[in-house]
Amino acid sequence: VLLALALAAIHSFAIPRSFGDITGCGEGGGEAAGPECAVDPTGGLDQYTKVYFSIIHLLDDGSQPGPSFVQAPNRTVQPLPKEQVVPGLVLPSYDEDEGLVTSRALANQAFSGYVKDGRLYPLEDLDLPWPEKDGAIKALMGRLSGSLAPAELYDYDANIGGDSLIGDAGLAHLCFAGLGAHVTRRTADGYEADFTYLAPLTVRPGFERYGAKATFDAAARPVSIWWSHGEKEVRPGDAAWTHAKFAFRSSLLT
Repeated sequence: VLLALALAAIHSFAIPRSFGDITGCGEGGGEAAGPECAVDPTGGLDQYTKVYFSIIHLLDDGSQPGPSFVQAPNRTVQPLPKEQVVPGLVLPSYDEDEGLVTSRALANQAFSGYVKDGRLYPLEDLDLPWPEKDGAIKALMGRLSGSLAPAELYDYDANIGGDSLIGDAGLAHLCFAGLGAHVTRRTADGYEADFTYLAPLTVRPGFERYGAKATFDAAARPVSIWWSHGEKEVRPGDAAWTHAKFAFRSSLLT
């Protein structure tokens, strides 16, 4: 109990001071911190996000991994090396899932449990909207560095018809050439991308449930979206069409 109290005290003192301002815009951002922060709400991020953001920057060495970095998973089943801790208790000294010795794997799990503790890092929903898209992109690029920053941003407006990813062409782009391509399947009448299996997931009060299925004709034009939360099929031109596309994108990105 004393150790837990000591750790909690250290956490409450050190974390806000070590990670209180990862953006250079002060705790709340805004015009008082400078004109470049007036449209940048990232200064008000919760401590959990700030800690992870800082760790990512710390570990980023600025290099880009080559093709040899990605290797096929080792599926060989073999006995793990073990050590006797006390008479009658034997534990493996290697973690085959993480490729780490047991001590480092346990340290990773302990850190994961620490940052996921809701008492130390309470979950917060911050109402911090971006006033404009250009400001959001500029602020995001300013926060990235090294290998985290893309060499060039893909211009969706110029390449898929000027409606970016929120329009019908953007929906098709996501499902046939983007993040949803791996789930898009051919049907008797065209194609479909089904994320309705996410509908049973529990969400916190006030949030809409996940789950949606987009259908397309043979020419990859959107035909309808089954909106799981609304429990209805929505078609282009319907009042809920824009929201149904939002629900689909949210499910896809999850």
